[in-house]
Amino acid sequence: MQGTRSWRRGLVIISYLILLAVCLGVWILLEPACFAAVAAQPSNLVPLPFLVFVAYEILVILHHLARILVAKLIGLKLLAFACGPFALRRIRNRTRFIWNNRETMITGTTVFAPKTLEGLRWRCFWLVSSGPVSMILVGFVFLVIVRAIDPVRASIDTLFLAAITFMGITGGVRLLLPLGPRRTSYGVLLWDVLRGRRTGEVRFLVSAMIHDGQQGIRPRDWSSKMLELALQLTENTDSAERVTVCLLAFYKAADLHEVHLAAHYLNEAVAKAIPKFGTLYVWVMLEKAFYEAWCKRDGANARTAFEQIHDWSRVPQHARLRVSAAIALSEGKPEECQRQAREALNIIQSLPVVHQLAVDWLEELLASSEVRC
Repeated sequence: MQGTRSWRRGLVIISYLILLAVCLGVWILLEPACFAAVAAQPSNLVPLPFLVFVAYEILVILHHLARILVAKLIGLKLLAFACGPFALRRIRNRTRFIWNNRETMITGTTVFAPKTLEGLRWRCFWLVSSGPVSMILVGFVFLVIVRAIDPVRASIDTLFLAAITFMGITGGVRLLLPLGPRRTSYGVLLWDVLRGRRTGEVRFLVSAMIHDGQQGIRPRDWSSKMLELALQLTENTDSAERVTVCLLAFYKAADLHEVHLAAHYLNEAVAKAIPKFGTLYVWVMLEKAFYEAWCKRDGANARTAFEQIHDWSRVPQHARLRVSAAIALSEGKPEECQRQAREALNIIQSLPVVHQLAVDWLEELLASSEVRC
């Protein structure tokens, strides 16, 4: 274990040295033109922050467009593309336009699903690498332009194109290097593919299924082949990806009324979830509390799992009320259960996307509490 950590630390140090060398090299190439542009018109420094922001957004859009193009070439279908306040989502073979995107307004996002599962490993490799490589190529193109134009006569253009050049090359190289959190780093995912690890495939499959769930597609309608492959790829691991896949499998089995299978996946998720997983840990404990209260009528264990949650900031109000209502019913408080379940149902039905599995659970809670009343 100590040897593995030392190896990773050495790799990170080398990566930072490479990134530093690239930054210095690009700056040396851009410095004469930038200083000449500022000397010709010092007032160009005033709009420079805005120019940098615009250059960043242009690179973000090009990054995701490159991913969409490569996905088309390697047999992946686009599920969602969002950048700025706008988003396009593919739901049940229909494209929907959304104008109030807030979650990924600055960074943008693209979500894909495989048309087939053959050769998924290398298709994920090309998909992940396409965005950073496109940024580097765009940066080199604009580097040639910056060095070709006259910075005195086109000072503002020089600074704008230099910003695209610097952020494109250094940002692309940064993404290709194994830096940052392991679950979100492009470089780590690419390095895992070269080492024969299947992390990229798992994250790709999980993101596609989570997207389906977020758009209101019932878990029983999720792709069984994708879920089975994700379970196979994460078998005998304790990673956050395994916990996520087990939680997704729990939802699918519960929606198919396969109670014992749902319990199996939920118990595995509970056994492997740890607090440092953050929101994922909260959701696992939340569903554990609901299962104990609703399926097993064990109020004590349900309350214990419920009290493991200390951060409710990322849990929707209707989910907390659903679990609290189930616990109230298991503790012999049907009136409290009915009040909370009714409130949660009203919240869900007012949302733009209705999650039918949650609606079914709440309606069953209401029916049970009415009988007990």
